[in-house]
Amino acid sequence: MASDCLFVTGGTGFVGRHLVKALCARGKRVRAVIRPGKEKFFEEQGLSVETILTEDLFAESSAWWKEAYQEVDTVIHCAWFAKVGEYR
Repeated sequence: MASDCLFVTGGTGFVGRHLVKALCARGKRVRAVIRPGKEKFFEEQGLSVETILTEDLFAESSAWWKEAYQEVDTVIHCAWFAKVGEYR
């Protein structure tokens, strides 16, 4: 059975960072997918967030997702590819 864990992709992004902060303020358990180099982001914000690193969220294997979703109750997808002139 899941343990009320909210899984947020793009946790340090423009939308995701505000969502994660709001969820933490409500006492929710949050697991966020973030890019390498952002490992201290939530700690610096004073937030307790589980993190999972990925270079490319859209290239991860089904095994990676299965592991990432352990104990997850809800998924909130905020990540996206953003590069001027290129869109997926």
